[in-house]
Amino acid sequence: MELDYSNNYEESLNGIQPSPDAANTQEENGSISHEMTVCSECGKTIPADANVCPYCGNPLVADVKPASSKATQFISNYKKYLFHPLVGAVFCLLAVISLIICAKKINNDDYRFYKQHRQECIELYNDVKATANSYGSGFFKSAYNGIANDYLDLIEKDEKEMRKYKRQAISWGCACMVFLAVGGGIFVMGRRIHGSD
Repeated sequence: MELDYSNNYEESLNGIQPSPDAANTQEENGSISHEMTVCSECGKTIPADANVCPYCGNPLVADVKPASSKATQFISNYKKYLFHPLVGAVFCLLAVISLIICAKKINNDDYRFYKQHRQECIELYNDVKATANSYGSGFFKSAYNGIANDYLDLIEKDEKEMRKYKRQAISWGCACMVFLAVGGGIFVMGRRIHGSD
């Protein structure tokens, strides 16, 4: 139910009060407000909840006070804790640890063993293959070719093990770069956020 304030105020100005039944009905419906304010355009007293002045038609804009939002406060605190220089330093430390692990994956005794053994097998394969080729045909050529194939199998096994270590090294290297990028970004943002406080 919309209340026509202009009629009531015009009646008041003419010495005619609004009927009590109408006022009671409006109070029961919750459509009447006892808070009053002054129109900034014409200076007359009007209800505080009016959107338009009933005298001059001036649109009234209520002062909206931004309420303190818990979500906004939580996000603000979350940013302060997340983008803290210490958090960036932790990520940079993880980057250093990842780099050390990456280096150890291709610089350990097992990897060096497979690398050296592969090189020895290649040299032996070349020698045996050259010996096999020195025979035109026959039993000795087949025997030396069989030995050369065994060395090829050993070379493939060594390369397989070496690839495993290389893949692990690449994975840790990528992790190092990610940690370094994230840590550096957080550190810089943290200095900006906490520096402005």
